[in-house]
Amino acid sequence: MDLSKPSIVIDESKFPRISTYLKKLPNAINSYPDCVLDSEIYPHIGKLFPDLLVDESIDPFFKMLLGEKKNVKWVSEVIGNVLMLIIRTKKFSTDQEFLNWYRANVLGILLKKPFLKIILYVVKPSLAVVGATKRWGAMRRGTTFTSSDIQKGGNKFSAVITFQYPANLFNDPMLLTRYSFTTVDVIEMCGAKNIYQRIDIVANDCCKFHLQWEE
Repeated sequence: MDLSKPSIVIDESKFPRISTYLKKLPNAINSYPDCVLDSEIYPHIGKLFPDLLVDESIDPFFKMLLGEKKNVKWVSEVIGNVLMLIIRTKKFSTDQEFLNWYRANVLGILLKKPFLKIILYVVKPSLAVVGATKRWGAMRRGTTFTSSDIQKGGNKFSAVITFQYPANLFNDPMLLTRYSFTTVDVIEMCGAKNIYQRIDIVANDCCKFHLQWEE
């Protein structure tokens, strides 16, 4: 198996949503090869859903990512998105069920790493928002996640997180929504209260998360 350019087959009859997603990209599943994410969480998902490892409708490359002995650290964001759509199709009845699972079992696990957990417990939410770019860049390349317009009024704060990515990378709304939890959960771990977030999709390559919270 060529890990640099995997030959992945998607059965359109079994995964019509994935087919729709890929048709909106410039080169289907091979689009944006330089836009990558760390694949370390995938074996954890494989342990949660061991049946996916023997599902004949799933391409062997995805089974390799979900297995304990995977041979690749970085995968394209497109491949990561397709894997999430496979999980949504196979394991959940609604997008909301998937998003609830993702928040608890993917984002939740990443945020509970010992070194990160210790840092977040002692950092103020406003400082965590400022550091969003560095945290994002440690696990992804080719997309940016930057904070700006941080405002303070007494114990109330607000900020704008700008998420930029290649055109149509997140053309399925669920894929974009799953990332909207990132900063919310981080500042909650830092002690933020009464958190409110609004998502504005600015273009097919950019969205903004408008955050408000109290410290």
